[in-house]
Amino acid sequence: MAIWKLISVLALEAVSFFIIPFGLEYFGYIQQLTAVAPWILGVTLAGMLIKALCGYISSDDIKWDRQGYEFCGLTFSASVTGLALQLLSDKDLFPGIPTTGLWEYLKAFGADIKPQRIAFLVLLLFVSLIMLLITAIISKEINKPNTHWKAGLSLINFGLGNFLFAFYIYLLIVKG
Repeated sequence: MAIWKLISVLALEAVSFFIIPFGLEYFGYIQQLTAVAPWILGVTLAGMLIKALCGYISSDDIKWDRQGYEFCGLTFSASVTGLALQLLSDKDLFPGIPTTGLWEYLKAFGADIKPQRIAFLVLLLFVSLIMLLITAIISKEINKPNTHWKAGLSLINFGLGNFLFAFYIYLLIVKG
């Protein structure tokens, strides 16, 4: 049974982190991907598949709730790194991120793009921290014997983590 969980996780990660971005681009929901986007997506997907496979080998099972929690942890760590790099840089490290639509609200932090990017990265850091805490709490509750609706809670955790990490990957591929 656990092998089917592994296969389903691998398939969902392939769809989430490789196929969906190209579909969104094709239908015009996101801007055209850069020439290096397939490489970024491929390397990210390979890393996630290796992570899932190693997790399966180490525990002989796939826990959906842990997958979501780990995606939130990865995004939190990556957000810290992105913020630190942007703080130390004199230029915008994410030039491909749009500046229109909802992104326009960041202009409240100044006309220059660098403070806007820092504000956005701080926001992403806090959102990923909150989601990390939420998924940690849900994972803890799932491990309690009298918790009801464990499958649903696992799906919520996986969905939250998967969405957050997929958003961060989008930021990487539009980076420029």
